[in-house]
Amino acid sequence: MNRQNIPGLPGLFIPPDPLLGATLAGKYKIERLLGQGGMGSVYVATQLAVNRPVAVKVLRPVPGVSEAQLVERFKREALATSTLHHPNTVQVIDFGQHDHAPGHHMLYLVLELLKGGTLTRLLKAEAPLAPERVAAIGKQIAKSLAEAHDLGIVHRDLKPDNVFICDYDHDPDFVKVMDFGIARLLTTDEHVTRTGMMIGTPRYMAPEQAMAKKVSPSADIYSLGVILYEMLTGAPPFSADSSMALALAHINEPPPPLLLPGYPEPQANAWRGLVAALLTKNHEARPQKASQVAQWLQQLEYDARRNEPRNPTPVPTPAPAATPGYDPATYSGPTSRQNITVEQAMRARQGPSKVVVWTAAALFMLLGGIVAFLLLRP
Repeated sequence: MNRQNIPGLPGLFIPPDPLLGATLAGKYKIERLLGQGGMGSVYVATQLAVNRPVAVKVLRPVPGVSEAQLVERFKREALATSTLHHPNTVQVIDFGQHDHAPGHHMLYLVLELLKGGTLTRLLKAEAPLAPERVAAIGKQIAKSLAEAHDLGIVHRDLKPDNVFICDYDHDPDFVKVMDFGIARLLTTDEHVTRTGMMIGTPRYMAPEQAMAKKVSPSADIYSLGVILYEMLTGAPPFSADSSMALALAHINEPPPPLLLPGYPEPQANAWRGLVAALLTKNHEARPQKASQVAQWLQQLEYDARRNEPRNPTPVPTPAPAATPGYDPATYSGPTSRQNITVEQAMRARQGPSKVVVWTAAALFMLLGGIVAFLLLRP
C-alpha cells in the first residue's frame, strides 16, 4: 500500500485518496484536491475533450437518505441549477455519478474553475469594507438571486462561504454565488424542505427558516441583509454560542443599530434604511424582488463613489454631521423603520386587542344611551 506518513506521528498514515488520478465518466481526470467541507470534496480536474481545467465537487452520502433517494433528488436539483446562466452565478457544466466501487455510486458536479477566494476570507482580512465595495458586491449577489428567483429556485443557504470573490476581466471584486439547491440535498425527507426542519446556516438564516416554515425568495433577501450588515460593520448582527440561540435571536431580537461613523449622514441613513428593510422579521414586509434590491444597491454604489466617507470604522461612536458639499443622494430605496419581532408582527396581523374592542363597544353603548335619552325627553 502506498502510505503517506504523518509528520511527528510515526507509524500512522493517511490512506491515499482513491480519486486522485482517476477519470470520472471517461471525461474528467482528477488532478488534485482543492478543498473539503461538510458536503464533500472539491477537486481540480481536466475536462479531457477540450483540455480545460474545471472544478469537480464530489458529494458525500447524506445520513438518513437512501442512495436511490439522493440520486433522484440530486438529478432534479442539478438540472434546475444548470438552468442558471447569470454571470454572477457559478456555472454548472455537467453532473453525473461515478461507480467508484461495486454497488456504490459517487455523485459529482462539474463547475467552472474560479480563481480567488470566498467572501468569508475577504471579510477576515479586510472587514469592514468600504461602502462602494459593499454596494458593488451586494448588487452582484442580488442579481444572481434575481435570476434564480425568477426561475423558482431559492438558495436557502446564502452566506459568505457561498459567495466567491474573483478577479475577472480586471474587476477584483467580481462575484460568483455558489451552491444553489445544495441545501435541499442535505435533508432526510423530501417534505422537510417545506416545513419541520431548519435548513441553512443559523448565523445567516431568515426567521421563517429558523422556525422551520416554508421558505420563499424573501428568505434569501434576509440572508443578503445579514451579509450586508457584516460587510459594513465587520460582524454579523447576531452572535451566540449555539445554533439554537442564533435562531432565536433572528426570530425575536431586532438587529443592533447599524453604526456607520465617518459616513456622510445621507449615505448612512440610506444604508440603515435598506438593511433594516432586508432584515424585517415579517417575510411579507420585506422587499420581494432581488432585482429591486440590486437597483437600490447600484444607487448606493454610485453615491458612495461620488462621496467617499472619511475613514469608516466599526468603532461605536456617533456619526458626524454630513460632509459639507455632499451631493444629493440618488438612493430611492427604503428608509429607516422599526424592525419588530415575529411575535409582534403576528399580534399586529390579529387585529386590535380585546381591551380595545370592549372599550369601543362600551363607548358606543354609552353614546347610544345619551342619544336615546335626548330624543325621548319630554
